[in-house]
Amino acid sequence: MADTYSTTGDVEQRMTAATLAALTQQTPYDADAVDRRRSQAYALIRGHLAAKFDLSVDLPTETTDLLRETEIDLVEYSLWGGRREDRPKRVQKQRDDAMKMLDEIRAGTLILAGLTSASTRQQNAQVVGPKRKFTRESMEGMF
Repeated sequence: MADTYSTTGDVEQRMTAATLAALTQQTPYDADAVDRRRSQAYALIRGHLAAKFDLSVDLPTETTDLLRETEIDLVEYSLWGGRREDRPKRVQKQRDDAMKMLDEIRAGTLILAGLTSASTRQQNAQVVGPKRKFTRESMEGMF
């Protein structure tokens, strides 16, 4: 199982085993289906943050706790899938709030403890070559 911020137990605690069984259409619930949704939510979170932040560092507990809750929000929404008419309004709102929060983190309007800019670890390429023969000054008056 890939790294995630949550555990299957965290998802079960939020949603109950009975709800998970109904949504995965298996009794007991399909833990592999829940794990796939957790991996997808984790990838979505990391994809939102990786371009701007260095995610290779250990994050403080308060940050990972928030990201765990965000991941569970996304997992719950995903498990409800196409059941729009049955999906509780709170599930849609939690997903919308989670995506808004990720956008705000990426935009820099919401700052989480421990997230450092990825630009501090990036290096720019430097091009080295011979001196230019055709410069603005050397071409002046030729045309």
